[in-house]
Amino acid sequence: MIYSDDRYRGYFHALEEADCDVCEIAGFRVDNRSAANIYSTFNQPKPNFALAYIQEGSYEYTQCDGSKLVCQRGDISFLPKGARYSHINLSPARMLVIYFGLMTPDGRSFCPELDSMLRLTCRDASHIERLFRDVVDRYFALISSRSDVKAALHSLIGALAREEESNRLSDAERLRVAPALERLNAGESSRPPTVAELARLCCMSEYAFRELFKKYAGITPKAYIDERRLRQVEELKRNSDMTMTDAARACGFDDPSYFFKLYKRLRGHAPNAR
Repeated sequence: MIYSDDRYRGYFHALEEADCDVCEIAGFRVDNRSAANIYSTFNQPKPNFALAYIQEGSYEYTQCDGSKLVCQRGDISFLPKGARYSHINLSPARMLVIYFGLMTPDGRSFCPELDSMLRLTCRDASHIERLFRDVVDRYFALISSRSDVKAALHSLIGALAREEESNRLSDAERLRVAPALERLNAGESSRPPTVAELARLCCMSEYAFRELFKKYAGITPKAYIDERRLRQVEELKRNSDMTMTDAARACGFDDPSYFFKLYKRLRGHAPNAR
């Protein structure tokens, strides 16, 4: 799992280990595909945690200190209790949102320190999306009990905790890879950084950098970059009149043959097959 702020790595492990009861929960499907829509909690902050999975498009979040964070398809946004923020969809977009409150075994509200929102990128985004859908579907299902919905949320938190546990770095290792993470989190461009460039940023050999990045994210740096670029192409194609080839070229894929092979390998079908 890749964090927008690595200081909070291990947060979901702490949630799981706290053995809390879910005291409040609500799930929603948010559809902003027709027009840009601004949502704000600046005047009325939410009393609970919020987790959102971006299914389509992208959202720009603005926090009370003016800092901004963009979450795109496949990303998760995590908002702490009492967070003051606004978001606007930068393109036609959809997301699954879960609001929840946690109570410790001795009856206290669980609220570990977190002073800003987080953007999370999981290595197995499709599995995490299924868990989000399960929570929301159970919340709206007439035959589901509240305990079923809570159980689905615990499964989601457990999956996020396992994402953290599977690729923990020591403090020294985290410092070594930090320059590359900052570069990758800086945003998309038509020419993403190469593995060699990221390795140089970290003053490491390519081999050592690949091994350390894989330990951190669970996938190789090239696989991570390729997946982000494919999402960028898919969003551009969906929200424009471009052909898939033109969208790929605009996102830095100069060789159409390479793009089509990569797309088929990662998606399981040719770009125009569905």
